[in-house]
Amino acid sequence: MNKQYYATKCVLNEDNLVIFFPTEIFDSINELMEYSQDFFNNRKIYQTSEEGTNESYIKCVGEERKMIHLVEK
Repeated sequence: MNKQYYATKCVLNEDNLVIFFPTEIFDSINELMEYSQDFFNNRKIYQTSEEGTNESYIKCVGEERKMIHLVEK
C-alpha cells in the first residue's frame, strides 16, 4: 500500500490570522518536497512531529509565519 501525503499551506498574516490554503494530495515524498521547496523559495526546510502521530509540520529555518501541515495516510 502506497502512502499519500495531505499537505495544507498555512500562513499567519499581519493581523495574526491564520490563512489555510486548499489541501493538496501527493503520492510521493519527492513531489511533496518539491512543493515544499517552492512554497519556501528553496530555503532550508525541516519537518517536526510528535511521536506516535501521522501529523507533522514542514517549516523553514528563519520563517515563523509560514508552514505546511502534513498528514500521512
